[in-house]
Amino acid sequence: MTMINVGVDFAGAKQAAEAMRNPAPIGVYDLRVVEVLEKDENGEPLKTKKGNPMFIAIVEIFNSPAKELNGKKFRHYVMTPTSGNLSVAGFLVDFAEACGRPWNGATFDPQSCLGASFKANVGISAPREEGKTGFNNIDSFI
Repeated sequence: MTMINVGVDFAGAKQAAEAMRNPAPIGVYDLRVVEVLEKDENGEPLKTKKGNPMFIAIVEIFNSPAKELNGKKFRHYVMTPTSGNLSVAGFLVDFAEACGRPWNGATFDPQSCLGASFKANVGISAPREEGKTGFNNIDSFI
């Protein structure tokens, strides 16, 4: 069996894992888009539980005075309007504007947001299960 050099003992690894799992405190953060997910594990376009099209922006905290928060990542879900149904247009408009990526014409490429940075009010959602922590979410863009 090959030995893996983890670089830290079990207690240190457990502490690092918990720090990444626990949400950052509520506050204003500099965020950067590091990945954009558009398809599920079967290669199908992502949809909300109600069937609305969406994409997921993976954002990370940077420039935080609390150095341990830099590099912390969380997901931001962006519903997208299609075929003229503009009932969810605000989600895309707000995100595209924050990223500095308003679009021309009638199409938008979510991948154009990769590398974009912005400030946002970050909150913590309620935990889904008892005994679990919540997760970070963008409450509003600044």
